[in-house]
Amino acid sequence: MALLVDLLTSVQDAGEADATKTDATTGDRTLDGQLRQWARSQGRPDITPGVARAALLIWSRVHGIVSLELTGMFDSHSLEAHRLIDLEIDGAVRSLETPNP
Repeated sequence: MALLVDLLTSVQDAGEADATKTDATTGDRTLDGQLRQWARSQGRPDITPGVARAALLIWSRVHGIVSLELTGMFDSHSLEAHRLIDLEIDGAVRSLETPNP
């Protein structure tokens, strides 16, 4: 998870063209507070709620897809799990590039 958070932080930092660092919130103040608390519990109080959200979504969704693949849920459907995983990661990274209101 630490490596994933570092990678997502780099993506977010690279996406910030100007010198002002945005907080990259989720748009939900309650969730943002919970994500900040989660980040502190991980020893990473410096990460933004947006990065924490993206990391948790990637982590949970990839694990879900892998679990479905391991149980054979995709065998009879000709689904390639890696394509679903790629979509989930791309979506989470895009969420860091789009400023929230």
